[in-house]
Amino acid sequence: MLARSMKEAQEALEKGDYKLHVQLLEELGLQGNGDALDALGKLYATGRIVDLDIEKAHELFEKGYAAGSLYALCHLGLCYEYGKDAKKNPAKAKELWETADRKGFDPLEEAQSPPT
Repeated sequence: MLARSMKEAQEALEKGDYKLHVQLLEELGLQGNGDALDALGKLYATGRIVDLDIEKAHELFEKGYAAGSLYALCHLGLCYEYGKDAKKNPAKAKELWETADRKGFDPLEEAQSPPT
């Protein structure tokens, strides 16, 4: 199945079709959609729908940011700020917050409400 959009993934979530939601996010992520990678990272970071895996979440946030998602940049900053995966690095977090700010994103506000 070729995922068409984040909207389609969101619709699956709203219908309670969690398996399809994750599948669509994974497919979109493979297509280079940074926001899909960020949304997957959030799922792994919270243990919502998938098993909790902070290290995988961090990896997905890194890939999402590399693919251009500013939401992933914000979540990656949180990973470095709080270091739940043993990669705590306040200097790196500050650097990411400053990058987000230069791009017009309020890191703390955006990290609370990214697309899913």
